[in-house]
Amino acid sequence: LARTLAQSPDVDARWRLDSSGHLQLVSSDLPWLRPALGRSLEFIVAPGFAPLYVDGRRVVNSTRWVANDDERAAAARQQTQMARLLAPDVPVLLGFTDRTSVRVTPHVRGYATLGITFWLLCGLGLALELVGAVVILVRQDVRNLLYAVMAQCQALQMLMAAVDAVPGMGNLSLLGGHEAALRMALDVVTCAALLNATLLYPTPLPPRRALTWLSWIAAVVFGGAALLFDLPQAWWWCEALSLSTGLLVVGLLGWSYRITPHPYASVMRRLSIVTTGSLALVTIVVALNDRMSGDVQSLVSAVPVIWTVFFASLLLMSPFLARSQHMMREFAMLAGVSTLATSVDLLFVAVFSFNQFASITTSLFVALGVYAASRQWLLDQMIGARAVTTERLFEHLLRIARKVEEQPERAADWQLELFHAVFQPLVARHEPGFTKTTRWYEGGAGLLVPLAVEQFGNAGSPSQFDDGEQPEPRLIVLRFAERGKRLFTAEDARLADRIVEQLRRAVAHDRAIEQGRSEERGRIAQDLHDDIGARLLTLMYKAPNTEMEDYV
Repeated sequence: LARTLAQSPDVDARWRLDSSGHLQLVSSDLPWLRPALGRSLEFIVAPGFAPLYVDGRRVVNSTRWVANDDERAAAARQQTQMARLLAPDVPVLLGFTDRTSVRVTPHVRGYATLGITFWLLCGLGLALELVGAVVILVRQDVRNLLYAVMAQCQALQMLMAAVDAVPGMGNLSLLGGHEAALRMALDVVTCAALLNATLLYPTPLPPRRALTWLSWIAAVVFGGAALLFDLPQAWWWCEALSLSTGLLVVGLLGWSYRITPHPYASVMRRLSIVTTGSLALVTIVVALNDRMSGDVQSLVSAVPVIWTVFFASLLLMSPFLARSQHMMREFAMLAGVSTLATSVDLLFVAVFSFNQFASITTSLFVALGVYAASRQWLLDQMIGARAVTTERLFEHLLRIARKVEEQPERAADWQLELFHAVFQPLVARHEPGFTKTTRWYEGGAGLLVPLAVEQFGNAGSPSQFDDGEQPEPRLIVLRFAERGKRLFTAEDARLADRIVEQLRRAVAHDRAIEQGRSEERGRIAQDLHDDIGARLLTLMYKAPNTEMEDYV
């Protein structure tokens, strides 16, 4: 893809939309273009072609986020015509609105002019594609296959968004006018796979057969109609299907949680609410695009790209919810806040007629205020994390250590009580098994904690295993943390290992103190015995009469 784009022709210049909807020349390294800085482009003339009058509002590399059918078709036509006019090493005439003109020669772009945004979006798309491939290679089942479908669809979306981010005059026509229909079809297929996966996991839901068939039939019908028959109002149909799927997924995950309080359903329901709300905000902004001035409309194209990055980052994060992925969570939240800030900025312009400076200032103030006030809450809600305070944990450890010291034969029960108090799982029990360190399973639904009861036996007392019989390895099994509201994470596994180690140290410390006290009592008693015995013996020998001697 990069090689194809690097070989495409372009004029060495940077443009932006002015208030009248024309492309305004901002900068150029070509000396004969520098006198035209600040002027607005009106038409392009190439040998053998009719003059092309350029509408700056239609200068886009992607028409996916153009709501109006006529405008989308006109933008695609202009893109195709501009790609034919700008041929490598063929001079063209650029005419400006002040009736001046400049002759320039387009040259191939080269890799250096693709822009940093192109490479970043391609990198994210490649990462998502590889994660989808790894997931299906690790385990071949229907759920992982559906995730791989979503990952591959959104990886293609990221690549096409990367093409859209390449700077220039909007002449990158790679799919012959079918780019918008293809991207809409990919979004609808992603929605069908997401709905199907929700019906299967974490709890299979009763209407899964009917809804699965309905979702895939809708995806195939819409994709075929958009690609083959130029479906009228295709953008509105796509957004309606996407938002409906989001709302349906939220409802199904709530129903799944009521049937079985699996924490994955609760976590994914929160993420689905955020994603659906963000998509609704983006849809409103794109629908109000016609009400905005030309210099603001350039920001409209950035909103869908930011939302695509946000959704791709959430999809990339979902297989790793039970692992410590602070950078990925921060990246996803930053993309979400950026979507909010840009969307609010454009809504202020469209609805309240703010000028650009006022709208940007207000939207940044609102977004930063929301970010500062809810950052930690948002991070916690991504996986439902709940901080265990040091005082609370110390209190539980001290109480259980006293119980283990008093009743070491019930050490397994006391450990189970300790972990139940810390993590508040719906299920906590002992099971036969062995694990060297604490680990989670089922994507964070459960936690397996090693249990070594013999290490808490009475110090100095005969062990129940002295006859050579080895104890059966046992585990503490915890499922559905915090009453089923969150997933166990890698931090929880490390915390459980530290709790076991600290409990062992606390019990050993108390026993060491008690042993020291016992030894000190014995030493004092021996000293008292030796001292008083010698004194009494001396008194007995010095007794003045037999009666006193017998008394001593």
